[in-house]
Amino acid sequence: MSVVEQASIDPWWTPREPWVHSSDVGIEVQCVTSGADDDSLVVVLSGASMMNQVGVMQEFARAFQFPDYFGNNWSALEDCLQDLSWLPPRSKYLTVITERDLLLKESGKRDKILLMDTLESVGSVWSTLGHGNGPVAFNVILMDS
Repeated sequence: MSVVEQASIDPWWTPREPWVHSSDVGIEVQCVTSGADDDSLVVVLSGASMMNQVGVMQEFARAFQFPDYFGNNWSALEDCLQDLSWLPPRSKYLTVITERDLLLKESGKRDKILLMDTLESVGSVWSTLGHGNGPVAFNVILMDS
């Protein structure tokens, strides 16, 4: 299935906005990741492990294997997610965050806005610049389970 055909089914496999999606209640992780292929990187993060900014930074750093110089702040998160040069290049990156109701539960609204703005910005940059040879899909799905 081509990227265009897959996009008509699952918009999170395309380099077009929106880059942050909310799943319908009851959809399983396997359903949203079924469009993955050898050129995809799918990362599943737990909102229960990201109840505050420290947890968010740790989970993203672990899942994306951030380099030691990662600064554990919003700006550094955005910088590293827009780079990913230490990983093999892919045409599609999908981050699935489960238990979205627990995501930044211990933090204020400001941190939630910063995270969503960061993820939207990262998706925008990848869709424009990619790896230098065309757009790359970088999307996030927020799920209940």
